[in-house]
Amino acid sequence: MPQKNRWREVGFPRLHHYGGPDIYNIEIDPREEISIDGDNAWVIAQWIRIVSEYNQALKEHTNPRGVRLADTGHIVKAAAMVNMTRHFRAHADLMHAAHLPYPARGRLLRLLLFSLGIVLPAFGEVGLQPADSVSGYIARLLINESPFPGERGWLSEDDTRGAMVSILWVLDSRIHHVPPGYTQEQIAAVRSHDIIDVITVGGEKGQCDGFYRDTSGQFRAVARVHERIDYLLTIANKGKPGRFARLINYAQHLANAYVSGGIGEADRFAGLSRIGNIPVTGRAYSWMTDQDYYHPGGNFLKIPNSADGALGGNRFFTLRRIK
Repeated sequence: MPQKNRWREVGFPRLHHYGGPDIYNIEIDPREEISIDGDNAWVIAQWIRIVSEYNQALKEHTNPRGVRLADTGHIVKAAAMVNMTRHFRAHADLMHAAHLPYPARGRLLRLLLFSLGIVLPAFGEVGLQPADSVSGYIARLLINESPFPGERGWLSEDDTRGAMVSILWVLDSRIHHVPPGYTQEQIAAVRSHDIIDVITVGGEKGQCDGFYRDTSGQFRAVARVHERIDYLLTIANKGKPGRFARLINYAQHLANAYVSGGIGEADRFAGLSRIGNIPVTGRAYSWMTDQDYYHPGGNFLKIPNSADGALGGNRFFTLRRIK
């Protein structure tokens, strides 16, 4: 087995010729297969700074010599742990003061540990937040409404990711982007700023088929939703993680981001102004299975393929502009 592959099998980041590690977004790429260092070179500077500070600390205190940047095989001796603990605590305080989100803190910590020859397990079991949590419920909706490999409507990972993002934007637009001349009740069948209300309105056969509130008000999903997701999770956790794991993790990442602050990805339909000769509001306000006989009716207009209106086996709809 080639040396670089052997390192990746045991969880070591692969070193480039310049002596720095690959950089991965482990939230949406848990297998660390796509390096994003080209767009995130700032992490390398932080990595070098932290390692340099650690090496300087070793000079100021009587501990074993510092670790060279390219010395990936060296494991720091136990005698250095006091210094390392002091150093980690200082950088944890810095990351907290800088208000770095926890995923970013974790990625920087992984880089620091690697530079010291300490390797954390690269991958964990693929899972979702609990179904009775808001982020776990949203993630299950995104997964339920999007195709996975081998299912009807499947084209590619990018297509399914695009569907997930666009579905989340539909729900958000029904809350925060009601177009002039319309009421929220007209486009969402409910008046609420709670995304769970927008998902569950109408019951089991309502706005989002299979997602509802029970008599106690707790949000639920029907059995078939949980059965499919359990099946997808089983595949994602079997053998070498791949597309299933990445898509499940992506859905949970989107849900987590939405609950904590919003949608990071752009709304591809936000700038839509006309469909043919008809002026439209922009944004999508509905989605349905991409079959000609499905249509939400009223002032909803089908977004054509030329505007990416078909994603993940779904057709997205905008609204006719009335003001």
